Amino acid sequence: MHSEKLIQTVARITRDLWDKGWIEANGGNCSIRLNKEEKAGFKSTLPDIPISLARAYPELAGEVLLITGSGKFLRNIELNPLENIGFIKINESGNAYSIAHGFTDGGQPTSELPTHLSSHALIKESGNHVVLHCHATNLVTLTCVKELTTPILSKMIWQLQSESVLVFPQGIEFIPWQISSTLEIGEKTAQALKKRTLALWQYHGVFATGKDSDEALGRIHVAEKAAEIYLKAKSAGGIHSVLSDQQLVAMADYFNLDYDRAIMDTKTDLK
Repeated sequence: MHSEKLIQTVARITRDLWDKGWIEANGGNCSIRLNKEEKAGFKSTLPDIPISLARAYPELAGEVLLITGSGKFLRNIELNPLENIGFIKINESGNAYSIAHGFTDGGQPTSELPTHLSSHALIKESGNHVVLHCHATNLVTLTCVKELTTPILSKMIWQLQSESVLVFPQGIEFIPWQISSTLEIGEKTAQALKKRTLALWQYHGVFATGKDSDEALGRIHVAEKAAEIYLKAKSAGGIHSVLSDQQLVAMADYFNLDYDRAIMDTKTDLK
């Protein structure tokens, strides 16, 4: 029962991403680390055949994750779930996994597996169970038209709409271009997601975390809307007004946010 509900969740969230145009072809991926109740109700349906990992993840020993497949069109999850996604179980040493259910055509987990595992290992204590990756159009476009750093990106997103500082009080991590699917970018992204809930890969896409898939998708949606506002305002004749530091601080204080003061001190010169 738990497995079926999780499969339906991933099918719904990936259909949402497809409809928004944030995934294309076989782009994008998602993973959910099963909670205690879900794991207790999970039953493997396949032989335990270990597949070695490039590095060990002792924090994930014995964990079960639902994850999308390598080379799969996420649009097809809704049409044929178990061909396109699967459950993997990490062994007790954390250095190998086995496919426990799904991937019925012989598929394998996404090529971004290092980023997903590294992230789950570091966010485990936060209570976040979902790691979601997509190619949010306006956010990726932003990396092509602005010289970005983590403080500049974060302050921009805060200034462009009121919701942003509430959703991202610690800002958004900007990760300069690296080859994807590597251990290096996986580790860098995981370290970012330990502090922040969203990371933007230059020229590529975003990774978001959340306690569930709705929270992770919602975070992408808020940041993507802010980027869209920026691009539309620039194309409509320029930006003439944004939230001031005083307004941002007033909101942060009113909602008792633990926000990143260094970001607040950053100058963006958006106007």
